[in-house]
Amino acid sequence: MRQITKRWSLLDDLEPSKAIDFHGLKKDVVRRSFVTVAGRARLGEADVTPPDSFFRALSERAEGWKTGCAEEGEHVLASVARLKRALTGENADALFVRAPGIEVPDLLDAGHNDGVVNSARQLLNPDDPDELAAIVVADHFDVVGYYDRYVWKSDGAGGLGEQQSQVLAGLLHSGSNFRDDQLFELYHRVADVIASSIEGS
Repeated sequence: MRQITKRWSLLDDLEPSKAIDFHGLKKDVVRRSFVTVAGRARLGEADVTPPDSFFRALSERAEGWKTGCAEEGEHVLASVARLKRALTGENADALFVRAPGIEVPDLLDAGHNDGVVNSARQLLNPDDPDELAAIVVADHFDVVGYYDRYVWKSDGAGGLGEQQSQVLAGLLHSGSNFRDDQLFELYHRVADVIASSIEGS
């Protein structure tokens, strides 16, 4: 508790209406954001597990519509507008990291989130045209590796009787179907951002 009270002022940064002091930010830092938003299965995609009740309850609390804080904050609406432009732009497909058969909501608003953090609050400066590096269709824990992971086990007789065995159960189940392929693509992109910032310095 003593350690928490020493850092109590940091909790103010979690306030939805907290304004960002752009003048106080370091000027020589490359800022790129990988914005997460939970996805949904396209119509007819029977292989995708729908979101479970726990995720739906978390997402409903995170969105902020019931408490009236969804659109609070100086840059939220500008961030929503920036994400909408990205979703409808000519390079929209290249911007996405998502599983096959998964799509983002048709009408993105300030309440859309990854189950924990609203997507619009993940952009530091919506006026920076270079900040948005990707839109990752995933839940909050998918992007750090907590998604359903499986291995295939053989019966040892030439592959007969192969069965799928779950080795890790994800923390949230958002219906985004985020798996190894998406995690590898995301971190390749993160590595590319780091490499390009080093080359440019």
